[in-house]
Amino acid sequence: MSKIILTRGLSSAGMIRRQITLENQYDVRVAGCRDDFSHGPLLPITDMGVFAAARARFWRSCGYITTARKWAREFSDINALVQNADSIEIWVDLGVQEQIFLLTCIQLLIHQNIDLDIVKIVDFSNVERRPAFDAFLEKTLSNRPKATTLSTQETARFNKAWSALTAPSSEKLATLANIGTGSTTLDNAIEAFLLRYPNTASGLGSIATKILQNASSDWTKSARIVGPAMSWDRMDLVGDLVLFACMKRLASPSQTSPCIEMRGDIKQMWSCEARITKFWSGLP
Repeated sequence: MSKIILTRGLSSAGMIRRQITLENQYDVRVAGCRDDFSHGPLLPITDMGVFAAARARFWRSCGYITTARKWAREFSDINALVQNADSIEIWVDLGVQEQIFLLTCIQLLIHQNIDLDIVKIVDFSNVERRPAFDAFLEKTLSNRPKATTLSTQETARFNKAWSALTAPSSEKLATLANIGTGSTTLDNAIEAFLLRYPNTASGLGSIATKILQNASSDWTKSARIVGPAMSWDRMDLVGDLVLFACMKRLASPSQTSPCIEMRGDIKQMWSCEARITKFWSGLP
C-alpha cells in the first residue's frame, strides 16, 4: 500500500520525511508544495496549464525566478504521486496559508479525478497553537493528531469556501465569513485573509499597513523593514517576497501620493533603502 503526504512548504516536507524515516515508514512519500496559494490570482481549476501559468506569473512579479513550465512540472510531479496512491494525507495547521493550501489541495485532487474516499486530514490546528506547520518540533510530529477521513460534509464546506475564495470580488467571501463555514479554524483563517483588503479608515490592507508600521522617516535598509513585518500575525505569516513587492507598490511613481519612497537597486532587498513620505501621516 502506498501513502502520499501533502504539505505546504519544502521545509515542512523535510521535517515530515525525517519523522517518517524514524518511524520506519519507508513506503510513504512526502510532497511539499512551495506555492503559497494565499497570494496572487487563484483561479477555478479547469485547466492545469492555465492555473500553473497564472501562479508562475504572479511569483515572477514578486521577484521569484521561475517559469510556467517549471511550475507546471511541480504540479505534474505531485499529480503523478497522488494518481498512484492508495492513501493520501494532507497535513495542515491553522494559519491563512495552511488553510488555503488545504482548500487548493482538495480542488487539485478533484480536478485530477482522485477518489476523495482515500483522502485524510491531519489537523494540527489545536496543537501548540502554532500558525504554520513547519514551526512544529519533532516531538509534536511524533505525537501528531490522528488522520481523519474527509467527510462529505467537509468536502461540501471546502468546495463552498473555494468558490468564495476564487470569486471575482471579495463580496462572496465576506458573506461566507459572516455566516460561517462550520469550521472555526477555517473561519478564523478567512477573517484574517479578509484583513488584507483595504479598510475604510486608511484605504490600506493588513500587509501594506505592516510595512508602514515598520518603516520610519529615516532611510532604512528595505530588508530591515521587511524582516520584522514577517512575524506580525500568528494567523497570517506573510513571506519576504510578498512584503517587498508590496513595499515597491507603495513606492510606485504611478501613485499620486506614495506612502513610501525608495532608493538604490530595488531588485534586491539588501540593495535599497526605504522611508515613509510626507504623504503618510500614520495609522488612525
